[in-house]
Amino acid sequence: MDVERFDLGKLARLQAENPPDRKVKPGASVIMSRQSILLVDDEPRNVRLLEGMLYAEPYELLVAHSGAEALEMIARTPPDLILLDVMMPGLNGFEVCKRIKSDPAYRMIPVVVVTALSDVGDRIEAMQAGADDFLSKPIDAAELIVRVRSLLRIRQLYAEVERVTAQRLRVMAGIAHDIRSPLNALNLSIELLADKLPPEESLKPLWKNINTCVQHIRMLTNDLLNYYQTESGQFKLNLASVRMADLITDIFAVAAPIAQEKNVNLYIDPVPDTTVEADQNALTQVLLNLLTNAVKYTDPQGEVRLIVHDLAQNTYTLPLQHYPPMLALPSNGIVVEISDTGHGINPEDFSRVFTEFDRLEARDMEGLGLGLAVSQRLIRRHGGEIWFTSEPGRGSTFAFFLPLSHTAGIDVQADR
Repeated sequence: MDVERFDLGKLARLQAENPPDRKVKPGASVIMSRQSILLVDDEPRNVRLLEGMLYAEPYELLVAHSGAEALEMIARTPPDLILLDVMMPGLNGFEVCKRIKSDPAYRMIPVVVVTALSDVGDRIEAMQAGADDFLSKPIDAAELIVRVRSLLRIRQLYAEVERVTAQRLRVMAGIAHDIRSPLNALNLSIELLADKLPPEESLKPLWKNINTCVQHIRMLTNDLLNYYQTESGQFKLNLASVRMADLITDIFAVAAPIAQEKNVNLYIDPVPDTTVEADQNALTQVLLNLLTNAVKYTDPQGEVRLIVHDLAQNTYTLPLQHYPPMLALPSNGIVVEISDTGHGINPEDFSRVFTEFDRLEARDMEGLGLGLAVSQRLIRRHGGEIWFTSEPGRGSTFAFFLPLSHTAGIDVQADR
């Protein structure tokens, strides 16, 4: 490989005029770990050149002399940034970059491809491999330092966001777990108390209200746990054959008292005798979220209706104005529709509907703003998709598709 030369005087002036930011924020620890950069090049002289350019910078420099060695080092101790040569024997830089970016554990590490290739096609290939930036040889020292500082600053900010997010997720999961245990004990105590007390007509509304409140708390804790597990990568489907008619009957028993309490009419159309491969707990949570959400935003005397369509019987047509848009549905599977005569959603708010912790209407409405976001994630984990149509003042219809088997789903990203 060609070995470039660089101007030491120019480099010294650059570093003197633009010193790296080493300020310690008030309250921060003085002992700070240095950010690390992995240099990947099979040519030792090129490695020394990069080391010379970065010598005065406050970074820990690691070296790998092949693509395979780089992947091993990344697996042991992920660096904060990678400077990756392209033309190497064995695994070239493009292939190494693809492997890094295909692994969820490492894909956020910035990769700068360093290459003597100047063809536009090579640059396109670098970007397709997932490279965050590229430098052309001969390397300009000033350009290298500016890009490295910028990417590491972004990496540091992202790492802080990741840390805070992970901490909040753990807190949420802890709260949900802490609520679940006493909630189960409360539910059991209520059942025992109900069995021991003599039946009185005057107490029926009170028992119904207690059971509705307990169910509402249970749904909130399940949403919290499901959100934590999907976001942290811990969620796993427990697939089994689920007969939709039986599931809908169980769901109706839970949702009907909630609708009655608000004086909303809840209707379930005849359910086709269809069985799907699904996680029954997750599917139950989705249906309860959609039904209770429809009841919540429907005024007294309004209507909420649930319909299950068997696509093999051609009983469903995808609406033209649905969101998020889909091109088409498979010919096999089911679509579950839940419509209401509620408030409806303004078109400018459509993009916010599946955003976590975002409640479109805050007026005396209970909830965390997680139900729809969690439902979307759970449906997509099944290989399905969820969408809605809505008109302000006339109501909304939320619908989701589920394949009959988990391997027959449509091509969607689980958490896009």
